[in-house]
Amino acid sequence: MVSKRIIKRTKIICVYLTLLVLSGAFIYFLAKPEPSCSDGIQNQRETGIDCGGPCQPCPQKIQPQPLQVIETTAVLFRENSYDIVAKVKNPNELLGATRISVEYVLLGKDGRVLAKLKQEGNFLLPQEEKYFFITGAKTTEPVEKAEAKITFQEWQMFSRQQEPQLIVIDTRYNELSGGVADFAEVTGTLVNKSDIDFETIRVKVFLKGENGKILAVNSQIMNTVRAEERRDFVVKIPNHFEGKVADVVIEPETDIFNSENYIRVYGRPNVWK
Repeated sequence: MVSKRIIKRTKIICVYLTLLVLSGAFIYFLAKPEPSCSDGIQNQRETGIDCGGPCQPCPQKIQPQPLQVIETTAVLFRENSYDIVAKVKNPNELLGATRISVEYVLLGKDGRVLAKLKQEGNFLLPQEEKYFFITGAKTTEPVEKAEAKITFQEWQMFSRQQEPQLIVIDTRYNELSGGVADFAEVTGTLVNKSDIDFETIRVKVFLKGENGKILAVNSQIMNTVRAEERRDFVVKIPNHFEGKVADVVIEPETDIFNSENYIRVYGRPNVWK
């Protein structure tokens, strides 16, 4: 049998342990800070961690709608070489697509894949619709169809204060002659009406025929365009194409999601991030 001394000793140890636990709990509750909106704990009737209830509202969770590829066209550049153009739309009102990856596919007869190219670095403002294009798709036979698929899209909340104001005026299309290397050119003047100096602006040109089909594409990079500056541009069309030009579409773009693209900010510094 267990001796009375051992039983007594066990009881004493249990009492000491109980007192120790109670003392620790008492000290903890005395030192415990009052619930707050910055304690990293979901308490005091909060609906999220440090938000909702008596704290500031929790950030609104917005489920972005995916980007939409409206149309895709293969443009013959020269024999067995194509440019691929895709019109893409961002249906979201508040979210800009900061990084977009596109996969272009050229198909031949019976749906056989003739070429597949990947492109990164595109971007779209909320509710913006514009053309993406890639050059140099090589094939061994004529293309029957072109397809484009968005394989990656990254989102960012966007303020209309951030939208660049790029305007193109005095546009002209000229077919060249006299033995020059290029077939045609598009000239015009870019006006940066934004209150920001941009490191890089890209001017994209799309020539369309009478049926709306894209006949040729090209672009020009303009560096260091100051606020309120006017800058002339010339976009060369190096290849001869079939069809009469009925419309010239010009899309100037600058990556407002890239902070390295801003040279100087006017006004409030927190507008552009």
